[in-house]
Amino acid sequence: MSTDTETGARLSFTVPAKRLRTAVQDAARGADTSARAHPIMGCVLIALDASGDLTLTGTDLEIAVTVREPVFWAPGTRPGTVCVPAKMLDKVLAGFNGVEIRVAAGGDFDAVISDAATGETFTVRGQDPEDFPTTPAVSPEDNVLLGAEDFAGALRTCPWAAAKEKMRFALDGVLVDLRDGATFVASDGRRLSRFIAQPAARSRAASPTSHHGILPVRALTIAAKLFGRGDAVRVAIDPVPPANSLQGQHVALSDADGRRTIVARCVEGTFPAWREIIDSGCGNPHAWLMTVEVEALRAALDRVALMTERDAPCVALELDAERGTLTVATRSEAGSAQKSLPASIEAGTPAPVERDPDVEDDGGAAAPVEPEPAPTTLRVGFNPDFLTQALRALVGDTVEMIVQSGAPLRLGEGAFTHVVMPVSLD
Repeated sequence: MSTDTETGARLSFTVPAKRLRTAVQDAARGADTSARAHPIMGCVLIALDASGDLTLTGTDLEIAVTVREPVFWAPGTRPGTVCVPAKMLDKVLAGFNGVEIRVAAGGDFDAVISDAATGETFTVRGQDPEDFPTTPAVSPEDNVLLGAEDFAGALRTCPWAAAKEKMRFALDGVLVDLRDGATFVASDGRRLSRFIAQPAARSRAASPTSHHGILPVRALTIAAKLFGRGDAVRVAIDPVPPANSLQGQHVALSDADGRRTIVARCVEGTFPAWREIIDSGCGNPHAWLMTVEVEALRAALDRVALMTERDAPCVALELDAERGTLTVATRSEAGSAQKSLPASIEAGTPAPVERDPDVEDDGGAAAPVEPEPAPTTLRVGFNPDFLTQALRALVGDTVEMIVQSGAPLRLGEGAFTHVVMPVSLD
């Protein structure tokens, strides 16, 4: 990159201060402005090309955010590039109160920001634009356009289920799979969320070789702030690189017109076999089916969880099919608590009982074993925080759950499915 054109002219353009400040703040979401980072990682690269497209980029080498803004080609406008600390530039722009300002390249990589009407001028020390990292180009071969509602659903249901520990590798991100629509999956090994979006459009027909990758949670956190509530979002993923390849894989998220783009390096590793976990309990006649009001269950969990152990929170869900009640209960060194609420409960059938080969009847055959009566109660332990977070992701008034003894609990609505592993009540 260069700050000079072939004729020796240097960057100069006029733009409303408020619009430039918003673009700087958006691009800076990709930068690393911490004191421990290399100075150029805390900068925003500002580039104007000859067509009048103004591009601002911030990156920490893992994630890059690029913002594009059109610039009116007024007299004195010249293409070029500057690289300026994001925090200082934001502070300077905040004081211009929305007036038209001129941004120009000064000497020694400086940026000169001025208001001709008031004579106010700031010179901000910059870095050499040649040292700014290049943003990887993501293959456009396979991409999908998600409607605003679908993308918001993925943000609402998945990122919080990913692992918080940085050493969990593949579980540190959200799997994005374009092989069948657009599927988002997140898990920390104790719970799992899946959201299936229906693309509004895709670059080509879906195929078994379509792309998939693990997106860092931070990239989705940035996307939630960068894209508006009504924005459709395009998702593109590089092909999966060969084993032992040094080539990195990247995912790009952008709004429909490409004005704001996030490019993130995929998390390395193999995501767990999540389909088997999602399907657990489906069609099992021994599983219990329960429907309960979302807010009532959330309130019960919040109250009872006050008495759980901080390091190992656990509550018992006690289902009573005859009474039609769900009781949330716990007991710890701090004391005990329980709260009951109405629920529609369909008890599972008893497990099949086989003949006992060691007990013979009068004819010498294995004696039949009396079948156990159908159970009317079920008691299973779960982490209350995990259940509460899953309930917060729901938009309906009621939720249907599949519950089994010693097996994962499954809940969800529409395109969202969530699975929570049980915990011991001993």
